[in-house]
Amino acid sequence: MVSKVLRISLCLLLIWLAVMMTGCGSSKETTAPPAGDKAASVSAEELVAKGKAIKGMSFEYQMKIPGGEGDLTVKTWMKGQNIRTEMKNPAGEGNVINIVNADKGVAYFYQPDQKMATKMDISQMKEDSNTPRDPMEDLDPVKMKSLGRETIDGKKCLIYEVAGQDNSSSKVWLWEEYGFPVKFEVVSSGETMVMEYKNIQVGDISDSMFELPAGVQIMSFNMPGQ
Repeated sequence: MVSKVLRISLCLLLIWLAVMMTGCGSSKETTAPPAGDKAASVSAEELVAKGKAIKGMSFEYQMKIPGGEGDLTVKTWMKGQNIRTEMKNPAGEGNVINIVNADKGVAYFYQPDQKMATKMDISQMKEDSNTPRDPMEDLDPVKMKSLGRETIDGKKCLIYEVAGQDNSSSKVWLWEEYGFPVKFEVVSSGETMVMEYKNIQVGDISDSMFELPAGVQIMSFNMPGQ
């Protein structure tokens, strides 16, 4: 059961990282920036640079998966390339926690109700999959086309279309203040995946958030082929 839940959880984390890197969002009452508007003069390069400069933050995101049963809500903490996510256990009761501690080169799949964790060496993971990365890293301003602006959850955002692959189209809503995505939308094969971000807090995160508490039973896990 542990290995089954581990695979599910890692797949969810992979989906999140992949969508963050390709860019997506959701639109309503989108308006083009009026001529001479000061906010409209903010370039994609400046916004992406703001997002990449964030050192620590926390937020909740909700993923709406086509054909899925309900939405997936995940709490997230980030500091540098360290990532912690908490979500409802997709294979049972309680919550599951993913911790990627890039500083120490390890990742944990933690089940607090059972006081058990599975430990993996980040070097075992493929570079294009679960290796921790800055979610802003692959947003290329050169490939971003301005579509207008929109205020979402009280946050003024500029909307961009992002060049995709495999006949997919993507949009990203970037918060003007911090350059961080507030919404993503990606359309592929006629289906739309949407992610919305709530309770965004920018600031330092304690290092303890990327560590396991005392008393947790730790098991090692090797990726197939290692």
